[in-house]
Amino acid sequence: MVAAVLVLLSPVPHDDQVVSFLGAIHPDQCNRGLELSLSKWVDSRVRRAQNNNGNPRRIRASCDPEKRSCVALLEGLGFEPVRYFHRMCVTLQESVHEPTLPSQVHLASWDLSRSSQALEAFNNAFTGHWGLPILTQEMWDKTIVGVPQFRPDLSLMAMSGSGVIGVCVNWVLPIAEGSRHPQGWIEAIGVIPEWRGRGVADAMMARTLNDFSRTGELRPHWLWIRRTCLARSSGIHCFRPLTLRVPTSYVVISAVRDGAFLLASSAILQQGEIMILQGVVESGIGNFGTWIALLQDHYKRKTGMLLFPGTLNIRLKQAFELPEDCCRLEAEEYDGAVSVNIVPCTIFGREAVILRTDKTDSGDGEHPREIVEIATDIGLRARYGLRDGDVVSITVGE
Repeated sequence: MVAAVLVLLSPVPHDDQVVSFLGAIHPDQCNRGLELSLSKWVDSRVRRAQNNNGNPRRIRASCDPEKRSCVALLEGLGFEPVRYFHRMCVTLQESVHEPTLPSQVHLASWDLSRSSQALEAFNNAFTGHWGLPILTQEMWDKTIVGVPQFRPDLSLMAMSGSGVIGVCVNWVLPIAEGSRHPQGWIEAIGVIPEWRGRGVADAMMARTLNDFSRTGELRPHWLWIRRTCLARSSGIHCFRPLTLRVPTSYVVISAVRDGAFLLASSAILQQGEIMILQGVVESGIGNFGTWIALLQDHYKRKTGMLLFPGTLNIRLKQAFELPEDCCRLEAEEYDGAVSVNIVPCTIFGREAVILRTDKTDSGDGEHPREIVEIATDIGLRARYGLRDGDVVSITVGE
């Protein structure tokens, strides 16, 4: 097996049907077109899935935002970033001060007999939290507290009288290959709305850090923090006294499918010094391919690539502005009459260039300035099975 993809239908009703997918490809098979083929298969499979309520199907995937090729691939299929998440970690080197709780509140070790109360508090705490459905008892048991890594001896309940008002669910993952220590995770920490802002989350966090430290299981490694109420401004302060690192993050990207139509618009997204150009494939005239073949040595000298004699034309929603001081193939360098601007980019994770003549950039060329012509070392249409109307993304400025 060289690749696999898992498609998950949300078991909980939503206004629109949420579908998530996960994929993996063997490193030796990356950048050979499997990424696009698997993604297109997911899209096709979701279109065929039954949708009884008639609302759009929303597909979600996640990936490391630093893996620009992965982001560009999914954006090229019409996905758009909707949330950025961070996994934070903290060293367990010294004890943490535990703040004083309100007089009506105390922290208790996890009580398995109160599992239903803990679930109710969890759902109450995370109601409205993006991307998280209301959990049933079965989902709670199978995914949160019934998994082998759940540690009731390290998990906490915040109690007011006999009621559960907050939970801190902690896991310890087994020792991974190449590591000498297991990983500790604060898998979920939340407080019901009426008790927020009173130091309950602070106290659970501090107690958890101290409990993990006392066990000695994780030294000298990190305790990781995953699911929290950080989206709520009243909860973020509980992390401020800690020395946190953010070594990993991921972006959740989403696309909407409605019947047989892909709802995606062309766009130019500015992200610092990086531009993501999103547009649709269309047929070109074919002239550039001839000139690439004739001037192959000149283009190799400028780009470091032996360019395929042909370009992929992408129509954007607005004109593409050339960056300042971009590389150029001047007409006098080859005793010709046309100078060409060369802008490095990536498409489907592959190094490529945007080629644009001065005449086109002035608005007097054969193509409008909304068209960008992409050249690389392969024929993109054939390699990725592209057709006119397909949505793709190009990243400029990596």
